[in-house]
Amino acid sequence: MNIFTLEKGHYWGDDFALYIAQAKSLVEGNSEMLLRQNTFAMSHSSYPIGPNLVPWGLPIVFSPIYAISTLNLIPLKIPRADFI
Repeated sequence: MNIFTLEKGHYWGDDFALYIAQAKSLVEGNSEMLLRQNTFAMSHSSYPIGPNLVPWGLPIVFSPIYAISTLNLIPLKIPRADFI
């Protein structure tokens, strides 16, 4: 695991925000609303930057972390350290 390279900032140019949003939607029980909102955003964007939803694996891993730490990025980045 590459936890020693974790830092407080984040480059938001990938799907990390959507992974967090899906984890949040699992915790709050509103995944259908997230799908509707993000589908609308992507279909009405002149430059759609991502999918409507990402595969559910990492959001499922993030959901208990989000439930405990909300938007503290360091705990949310730890599962991703293996993928960086």
